[in-house]
Amino acid sequence: MNKWIKPAVVLPLVVYILAKCFIYFIALQGNCWDGFGPECWKRWDSALYLQISEQGHTLFHCGPEQGYGVGATEWCGNSGWATLYPLLIFLLHKLSGFSGEISGLILSNVFFLGYLLVAAKLMEVNQFSIRNFILISIAAFCPGNIYFHAIFPISLVAFLISLLFLFLKKENYLSAGIAGFFAVLSYSTGFFLLGVMGMYGMYLWWTKNPKIWHFAFKTFAISCTAIIGLFVYDYLATGHWDALFKVQGKYGHGIQTPWRMFHEHWKLLVSKPFTLLHWSEIQNMVMILYVLALSIFTFRKMPKPFHIFHSLFLFVFWFLPYSISIQVSLYRNAAVLGAGHSATKELPTWLIAVILAICIALSYPLGILFIKSTII
Repeated sequence: MNKWIKPAVVLPLVVYILAKCFIYFIALQGNCWDGFGPECWKRWDSALYLQISEQGHTLFHCGPEQGYGVGATEWCGNSGWATLYPLLIFLLHKLSGFSGEISGLILSNVFFLGYLLVAAKLMEVNQFSIRNFILISIAAFCPGNIYFHAIFPISLVAFLISLLFLFLKKENYLSAGIAGFFAVLSYSTGFFLLGVMGMYGMYLWWTKNPKIWHFAFKTFAISCTAIIGLFVYDYLATGHWDALFKVQGKYGHGIQTPWRMFHEHWKLLVSKPFTLLHWSEIQNMVMILYVLALSIFTFRKMPKPFHIFHSLFLFVFWFLPYSISIQVSLYRNAAVLGAGHSATKELPTWLIAVILAICIALSYPLGILFIKSTII
């Protein structure tokens, strides 16, 4: 009984309930009366994940049905979206008999709670206090949190990356590799995780850290096998090992300098009369300052190599998608940073309270935009 009344269990449960009450309120504010039902939480790419759970990956040349001309060379299909979440939807659907939509919602909620429980471990929550309540609330209400509750794999990837963080922090490299393997398969930006791991491995090698080989062969190598698995699956399903790149290629993404993208986002913010949609760009500006400050703060602490990984994760997972295209859904990608917010445990209480207030202030307009299908 005692293990269930520990702060690291009770506080995440309380915050989870509060978060569910908040998103129910958001649904009503967005004129969706289905509450926690799928009518409010199935939006845009949700249909693709559900389609993958039913059909697997598909790949074909685009045509008039997709808005392209006859004989277009571009590739269409659902192969540009990650497979783990749809696979779990398929398994839960088969085992329980629930519809795909209900299965997706159940999974999103289970992994959201799991993410909060792991975040409590990362933040070393060991007593009941207002400070610890605020820290867990930051994890729950961080920018992009509306996607934790939707038929999207965002809570899944946040949970898996948080596990990776926890295992790396404890230097449990094999478990970290398993978490990394599944994280790579859970979301399209999971590939960035391998880049972060690669840079972290180079840091360990450069500093002659004796743990380098444990990290390289247990964490990095196991995580990399996820790519091989994905390529093999796509070849069997579509006949093309590079189906992911074929589908994503038509969007014309490329790396730009963050300064250029900042200029483009700034123009979107100030060039038109203010509307509710401008809140997505306001969040982007807030995230630039927040991620820069938090990653630098974490990097400067440096009592352990893990803090270097933490800092690299924050920087890469925000600024790499930020630099790819003006069309990237940054408001959604912000939620993938979930594990990175654990660095706030080193900040003074007044500052984490301010951060939480900002997070909640951003959650209201961005949540309504999601409910109204204005943002993807």
